[in-house]
Amino acid sequence: MEWQYAAQTTDYRDWPWTKDAKGIVREEEPVTGTLTVFKIKGVDSTQANTGDGKLYPVGKYKNGVNPNGLYDLSGCVWQLTNDIYQVGNYTYIIMKGGSYYNPTSSWWYVQGGPREVHFRQFLLRVSPGFERNATVGFRCVKDF
Repeated sequence: MEWQYAAQTTDYRDWPWTKDAKGIVREEEPVTGTLTVFKIKGVDSTQANTGDGKLYPVGKYKNGVNPNGLYDLSGCVWQLTNDIYQVGNYTYIIMKGGSYYNPTSSWWYVQGGPREVHFRQFLLRVSPGFERNATVGFRCVKDF
């Protein structure tokens, strides 16, 4: 919940940089006859990495900063939150923000590109530490 509060701010914005998502749409993209993914279209490339496959230093997207002064909340790396869900024998961790890596060769990967701050991606936790990879990160929290 801390990530959500910090990213969305008190005005409940859809994207870190604006409450108004004009021009940004979810477009259905069929993968197979039974699987459809949703690609985000219309994000300004000066506000977030739109999924170009390259990881940049924090703060590159100055137009994407939110009112709390946080950069790279969308389109940088999937950010692990402290929200963990147990469903039967399975444990899921919630990731937020999207990723610079936007896979095109397989639908087995978590879809990349920037995501709205309210969007949540479930990551199946196979074992502690398994979620370490180049497209997943985390933020440290500091009280003011």
